[in-house]
Amino acid sequence: IIREPTARIGQKLEGYKTSDVRKMLGCSVNKLVSLRITRKLRTKKIGGTLYYNRDDIKRLLEEGF
Repeated sequence: IIREPTARIGQKLEGYKTSDVRKMLGCSVNKLVSLRITRKLRTKKIGGTLYYNRDDIKRLLEEGF
């Protein structure tokens, strides 16, 4: 089940935070780093926080990650 993280009023949510992605995929931080290096997960860094692309997470879940 994909839970939509909450955003503050007036802010556009960029994607999922690391902790949310780890819970959804059931993986370690090191596995996320590996997925970023192999470009299976795209990220944006905003103010020191990594946000993972929603479409990439959805694709991984559909592929049965």
